[in-house]
Amino acid sequence: MLHAQETQADMDPKILDAFHMMWDAHPSPVMLTKANHTVLAVNPAAASAGIQPGIKCFSLCGPDKPCAACQAHVAMKNNACVRSQVHSAGRFVDSFWTPVAGVKGVYIHYANDITDCVREDMLAQGGAS
Repeated sequence: MLHAQETQADMDPKILDAFHMMWDAHPSPVMLTKANHTVLAVNPAAASAGIQPGIKCFSLCGPDKPCAACQAHVAMKNNACVRSQVHSAGRFVDSFWTPVAGVKGVYIHYANDITDCVREDMLAQGGAS
């Protein structure tokens, strides 16, 4: 299991275990993240991509502040999952920020490359943007 040593004390081990039970088999990177953007735990796909617990998630994009497309603040404010679909560099990415029920200030963030699922006729209708 992959956990950030400096943040483990903040989390109930049952939450971390549940994260791994639910997300370790997911083929795309998944991060369990605090509202301050500190990554608490990652699934094996995220670890394979070089994402490690303890970092600020936005450091993956290079800036020293949250990414422009980040919807974590909206998810946390509304206590509801937020979805965003982005088309960039010929790829389509479907991203989610989902608050963890019963755990204040913690959310799950993941994104799936859905390029192979997007059809030209969907684009003409405005189905993905």
